[in-house]
Amino acid sequence: MSAFVVEDKVINSVISALAMHRVYGAFAFHDTVKRETGCNLQNSEDCAKLADSMFKLNCEAVEQRYGVGQAAEFRPLDFAYRAEMPPTLIQAYKSLGCWLYQCAEGNVPDESLLYAAMTKVYGEMAHEIVRNLPAYEKARW
Repeated sequence: MSAFVVEDKVINSVISALAMHRVYGAFAFHDTVKRETGCNLQNSEDCAKLADSMFKLNCEAVEQRYGVGQAAEFRPLDFAYRAEMPPTLIQAYKSLGCWLYQCAEGNVPDESLLYAAMTKVYGEMAHEIVRNLPAYEKARW
């Protein structure tokens, strides 16, 4: 398996989507994030804190794969959280999947509480996407 440090946009789009869904109260992702990470996505400082933690975990996973100092070989380590127009739920799901994959190195999947929390959110996103499909609506109980 290989890993790389994701672009800012990957993390920023995930956080922006989660924060937007918190504002509109449409989905339960924010509850999982708050319960599992302590970050309240109604607070921009907490959004930035979560995004920064995600970036650092990605760097840690890359360094567990390639060695200390190697994350900087992939890109400048100048991550900055910037709220952006929230993507579609499917785009946020794909971005979060990308981040999870890039963090699946060393002991990160087994020992990181943040990785576990975002894996739960990933599953919740998938559930929400499927529940909104026309085929799901038409399916019998």
